[in-house]
Amino acid sequence: MRHLWARGFGRLHSDAEIITTDDGKQFLIAVVEFESRTLTNGKPYAQRVQFRSFDPDDMDAVNLLVEGTHVMFDGDCDAVADKSSTGWWYANPRITGRIHEILPSGHEY
Repeated sequence: MRHLWARGFGRLHSDAEIITTDDGKQFLIAVVEFESRTLTNGKPYAQRVQFRSFDPDDMDAVNLLVEGTHVMFDGDCDAVADKSSTGWWYANPRITGRIHEILPSGHEY
């Protein structure tokens, strides 16, 4: 397998940001939420992925990418493994790609 590819449609959990690295390179970062529900134990749960883009068009649209906005995107995916404070291992998925469509909050789709 050469790489994993993902395509998704979800709601921005928070406003997107432009990050500048120490060497001056910039990229857009956002958290996209696909599902939000209450578990049987009463705790809230949400499936989220970190989305990154180096595409200048995506960075130009950062002011449109606010919490609640829906986006369609695709790109390469991977995950970072972390250990929770309770000792459970979990993976934080992330996508590096580009945005294809932006639907403002409240837009009917």
